[in-house]
Amino acid sequence: MKFRYALAFIPVAGLFSIAYAEIRIDENLQAHMQAVGPNGTVSALVFMDEQVDIKSLSNSISREKFKRPARHELVVETLQHVAMDSQANILDSIALLQRKNLVSDVQPFWISNVIRIDARPETINLLAAR
Repeated sequence: MKFRYALAFIPVAGLFSIAYAEIRIDENLQAHMQAVGPNGTVSALVFMDEQVDIKSLSNSISREKFKRPARHELVVETLQHVAMDSQANILDSIALLQRKNLVSDVQPFWISNVIRIDARPETINLLAAR
């Protein structure tokens, strides 16, 4: 299929961008963590640095003139691949924290490359420092 060959021509570096920004916990989440106290549980979203550069991907798809099914498959596979690669280590760490009852729930998402967790404030801070 034509779209499989396109993967070889799209530079991997162009598929996603890495933003090296200051580690940040949203002010609302910080306030909620203070309100529940050290033994409370909060739900938080962990946004991964690696995100698919949709504009570059779209430009590559346009150059190759993909039809809708091939375009859809390439976008989904790219989003899933970036999420699986970038989330693997942190999900392993979260699994260890779950076994220690420091995380009560976890749900990874590949569309936005985000992980939702329910955990104590100290655990949220620990993960943010990673």
